[in-house]
Amino acid sequence: MKGGTTIISISLLRVLAMIFIVFYHCICFYGIWHSLDKNSLGIYILHHCLIWIVLLYVPGVKTLMCCYQYVAPFILFIAVFMASFALAYFMNTNHYTAQLIGLKRK
Repeated sequence: MKGGTTIISISLLRVLAMIFIVFYHCICFYGIWHSLDKNSLGIYILHHCLIWIVLLYVPGVKTLMCCYQYVAPFILFIAVFMASFALAYFMNTNHYTAQLIGLKRK
């Protein structure tokens, strides 16, 4: 049983690594920092909401947090950060949603 969860966590790490590589290569390095600067408030707001949603409504996450006390929170942070960054970026493209969470429009 323990070997199965190890395989799942290694697969999850591979998927996160591939997503990170795509983010890194598709967006230029300066563009990432500039985009983080513009979307930081939205990332902050959405990040906290998404962490609570994942912890409360996704089955098995609490168990993973208990079993893997160091790796699971780090993976959760990276996954939720990328999701909140993408959501804040796309919310910033629309005038009304940008005002909704207090972002400056591009």
